[in-house]
Amino acid sequence: MTSTGQAGQPTGVAGRLIGMLMARLNADMEHAGVELLGLHGDDRALEIGYGPGIGISALLAALPDGRVAGIDPSPIMCRQASRRAGASKRVDLRIGEASALPWPDAAFDGILAVNTAQFWPDPAADAAEALRVLAPGGRVVIALRTGGRRGHAELADSYADFLTEHDLVVTRDTRTMRTGQAVFVRGQRHWLAA
Repeated sequence: MTSTGQAGQPTGVAGRLIGMLMARLNADMEHAGVELLGLHGDDRALEIGYGPGIGISALLAALPDGRVAGIDPSPIMCRQASRRAGASKRVDLRIGEASALPWPDAAFDGILAVNTAQFWPDPAADAAEALRVLAPGGRVVIALRTGGRRGHAELADSYADFLTEHDLVVTRDTRTMRTGQAVFVRGQRHWLAA
C-alpha cells in the first residue's frame, strides 16, 4: 500500500482531513464490500487498507461473535479506525503493508480491500500474500472506484484474472454508488484449497 501521496498514506493535518473525506466517499463501497463477503457469526475478517475504519465497523456489526483485523500504513488512519471500533477486544488493527501481513496462513475467512489495491506496490505479490492468509472456503472482495479513474477497471480485471489463476471462483460486479461507478471483484477459495 505504499504511496507517495496523501491518499495512499495520509499524514499530518492533511491526513486527518483525508480520513474524514475517505469516511464519506468510501462508506457505501465499504458496506457493499462487507455485504459481498457474506460473512457471519464467528467468522474472521481482515481489511487491507482499513483507512478511517468504516469497513472495520461494518465487519464488527456483521460478525457479532467473530474477530476483525486490519492493516494500514498510516498511524493517523489507525487512530481514526480505533476510535470507530471502540474498545472491542474482537479487533486487531495494525500499522503495516499489504506485502507483509503479520498473521499466520489461513487465518481469515474473508478479506476486504476497498479503494486500496491501486496502492499496492507489487499487485501480484501483494495479492498472493492476501491469499496466504485466506482459509479454505474463504472469500476476498477487492473494490475499486472506476468512474473517471483511468486504469482502475483494468486493474480490477487483472485482480480477477489473478484470483482465477489461483483457483478461486471469481465474479465481477460493477455498481453505481453514491460517489460514482465502482467495480467489485469477489473470489471464493475452494474448501479443499491448500
